[in-house]
Amino acid sequence: MDNSNICHGMPCWSELAAKDWTQAKQFYHAFFGWKMDDMPLPVGAYTMLSLQGTAIGALYPAEDDPCTPMLGWSTYFAVDDIHASLQAVQASGGVVRLGPHQVGSAGFMAQVADPEGAVFCLWQAKDHSGAVQGGGCHHLSWVELACKDADSCQHFYQQVLGWQCRTLMVNRQLYRAFSVSGKPVAGMLQMTSDWGDMPSHWMLYFQVADCDDSAAKATSLGATVCVSPTEIAKIGRFSVINDPQGATFSIVALDDKRLAQQ
Repeated sequence: MDNSNICHGMPCWSELAAKDWTQAKQFYHAFFGWKMDDMPLPVGAYTMLSLQGTAIGALYPAEDDPCTPMLGWSTYFAVDDIHASLQAVQASGGVVRLGPHQVGSAGFMAQVADPEGAVFCLWQAKDHSGAVQGGGCHHLSWVELACKDADSCQHFYQQVLGWQCRTLMVNRQLYRAFSVSGKPVAGMLQMTSDWGDMPSHWMLYFQVADCDDSAAKATSLGATVCVSPTEIAKIGRFSVINDPQGATFSIVALDDKRLAQQ
């Protein structure tokens, strides 16, 4: 899959490691309307997710791989040279958890953790560039890091992914918005004591037309609403969901009129 809009430092793929592959496919097809295309592998299987012919990401059965380092949703960031990027990860205090591995003719992947332990993946594309963030309703809209030391984490990600940063206030909290060549790619916020002992983590946001209706639909399909639909000043409305197997993701309904005024 060729996608020239994706360059170094941009989110390029979303992937779910599910305990029950069949149940996960049923839930996400019913919730987002994603098309599922199973790709048999020598061990296990891999399901490509798409919507009206546009790539979304993938899911796979974690039980088929006892070495799976993390259940739930993961985000991938594109890199030009995965070996150089892994050196940057280690030099900046991060850890290489898995890889680098060649994935056929598609490209090369690695799973890493930042200095606070938040896990994400790197992808050097060959034949498969991935999926563009911000494709519209039921596509990935945003990725966001919740961390304990935002200054330190900002330095790490700028060293590894080359991000530019600007700060703004969102719901009376300092928020760091990152970009690549002027294109927004990710956000970061520093967790307060209200978060308790929750570890640092990446959150994936998928766009929906109506946050409240979608949260209710998720509940009807067996999911749990962790954060009720909440207003984000000048952005829209979001909610945090645990799918029926406990994988966490967020949904967001964007206010196009307010965004256009920014």
